[in-house]
Amino acid sequence: MSGEFCSTLILVSQNGRFCTMKIVSLAVGLGALIIAALPACAADVTLNDAMKDVVAPKTQIVWDVGNKAMNDKGEADASRLADDDWKQIIEGGSAVSASLKALAGADRLKAAQPGVKIQSEGNPGAWGAADVQKAIDADPRGFKELAMKLATALDATVAGAKARNGQAVQDGSSQIDGLCEDCHKQYWYPNLK
Repeated sequence: MSGEFCSTLILVSQNGRFCTMKIVSLAVGLGALIIAALPACAADVTLNDAMKDVVAPKTQIVWDVGNKAMNDKGEADASRLADDDWKQIIEGGSAVSASLKALAGADRLKAAQPGVKIQSEGNPGAWGAADVQKAIDADPRGFKELAMKLATALDATVAGAKARNGQAVQDGSSQIDGLCEDCHKQYWYPNLK
């Protein structure tokens, strides 16, 4: 029994650009042999890829874990977080910040690969990839500014987590939430306005 398996990893290079690495392996019996690792930069990664693969899931981790640092009165209580919780906030927030900085640094941002539907596309009132692309193309500077503001908020949250400062994590999480909503209203979900 043999077959070919192809996987794509999203990476951020040292120059802050998104890169993908396609890993192709050949499965033979119970073993696997990696045939090639072929990097391809920026043109292959889209806003849709970044949102579904990094930004949305990792930001959710930052929020979920950060919420554990609140007591019953809604006040910050860093003692409620374990070492692994702080680590998850730092790693998740750092990954999202790097993705956002790469998006902000892209020469031309693509909403999605041709033929790929974005989240909610096809639902009544929801925008499709072409609509998102049109909004980004109409104001690329505004998109990049929002991406950088969000990256800055994530950097502050990560710094708070490194200092084990529950209030900084709570404040950062609130700021992240507002910035996400601002961006979504303008570039992703127009009906939220």
